[in-house]
Amino acid sequence: MQNNRKLYDLVASLSKSEKIYLKKFAFLHDRNKENVYLVLFDLLQKKNINTDAELLKALRKTTISQNLPSIKHYLYKHILRSLRNYYHGESANMEVKSMLEDIHVLLLKGLYSQCRSLIASTKKVALKYDMHIDYLNLLRIETKLLVMTNAEREKVNKVYDEQREVTKIINNSIDYNQLSNETWHLIFGKIDPSDRQKLARELFSHPLLNDIKNAKTFYDRSSFYFSMSRKGAFGRDEKVTENSLKDNVAMWESHPHFIRENMNDYIVLLHDLTFTHYQYHDHKKNKFIQDTINKIKGLSSSSPHIQSKIFQFAYMGQQNLSINMGFFEEERKNIPEVERGLKDYDSLISYNIRLVFHINTAHILIGCGDYRSASTWLRKGLEMESKATLSDIIMVMKVMVLICYIELENFELLEFSLRSVKRKLDKSAPQSINILLEYIKSYSSANSDKRRMEQLLNSTIQKLLKICNEPNEKQIMDTFDFISYLESKRRGRPFGQVFKEKVQKML
Repeated sequence: MQNNRKLYDLVASLSKSEKIYLKKFAFLHDRNKENVYLVLFDLLQKKNINTDAELLKALRKTTISQNLPSIKHYLYKHILRSLRNYYHGESANMEVKSMLEDIHVLLLKGLYSQCRSLIASTKKVALKYDMHIDYLNLLRIETKLLVMTNAEREKVNKVYDEQREVTKIINNSIDYNQLSNETWHLIFGKIDPSDRQKLARELFSHPLLNDIKNAKTFYDRSSFYFSMSRKGAFGRDEKVTENSLKDNVAMWESHPHFIRENMNDYIVLLHDLTFTHYQYHDHKKNKFIQDTINKIKGLSSSSPHIQSKIFQFAYMGQQNLSINMGFFEEERKNIPEVERGLKDYDSLISYNIRLVFHINTAHILIGCGDYRSASTWLRKGLEMESKATLSDIIMVMKVMVLICYIELENFELLEFSLRSVKRKLDKSAPQSINILLEYIKSYSSANSDKRRMEQLLNSTIQKLLKICNEPNEKQIMDTFDFISYLESKRRGRPFGQVFKEKVQKML
């Protein structure tokens, strides 16, 4: 039997409340307590079955296996049907789709007056939520209704004209969506460096970015602000980036029904706003950042996907803020919550985000002087090396592990791990990584000689200071403040204290 993963993945994605609702929904539609698809559902969720082979083995003493493909198909459809009902009141998109179905039923029944009334009310909802494709479908149904009821020619043509106007809006939205996506790839995508500047000129000179008035809908205006913020980020123009993001947030917050309908985009927007301040090391705006993080924490949703986003960006933002300000001890108390969230939303968190949580948590523990726990988080994070794509973070984590071995005086493991890191190191690795690895290589032999150790620390710090503002090197140094760590070794003081003093001077 061919293994089809869609049912297993769907069952695994269900939250506790969704499972409870599904059972109630099933009982309403089928009072037979022994119905086979519910037996199959209970088996899948309790036994954590993930393949057809495992399922057949669990069903070998039942009659279900004889007709398993059709039962699986029915269960899959039933789960989707119950989820549609579960989320019906939360989504205008689903509400409009349901109203469209009702309109088709009324058309089939020949209840044209009721149909006309429902079309008018559905159009209002579709316009309120910028659902122009659905609005276009409503206009097409309205045209059909007018023709069927022998309406006046002028009235029919008026609806055709409206279809043309809505089609223009849809095409404009497609252009804005594509522009927003292209600017995202410019900043975060894999683009050849030689093509990046040319693409940036093309994108940021696009006529759609000349004036916000070109954006006809709410989502078009949001795409405009997103693209402008990326223009600022690409040109390292803090004001353009910050103002574009702030304008976008203000617009969303003045239209709260869009936040309810598309909370994911709002959460990402708030996260981008906080991350901007970390990028520019604006320590004086920590209260503003905390207030923005609290907005994310204050959101709620019955959707596991949105719940996972709230967890990810609230706790990642809080960790970034605490690291940026040197609040290591204060943030340590939140680590159990981070562990719990990573476990609860395991299948909903990407490897890259998971990697960020591991390096952040290790960073906090190093700031607290707990190098043993930090090394555990780093090693577990590096187990995802083949699945994550954040190569700079992976390189930094490898160096941080070696630092932990130094602090734990595990020189045997240090030597073995250092050889492994150097063997796998890419030839194009940033210069700062090579400088740090050279320091670590010399550490064991210099450690017993105080004067030699002092010279090693001084020369390493000076080498890093010379290159720390170069773009590629800055990204490495921003991920973990190796200079403050080396300074703490030179002064014989805890890293957390030295880093916090550095932040206080910036304030």
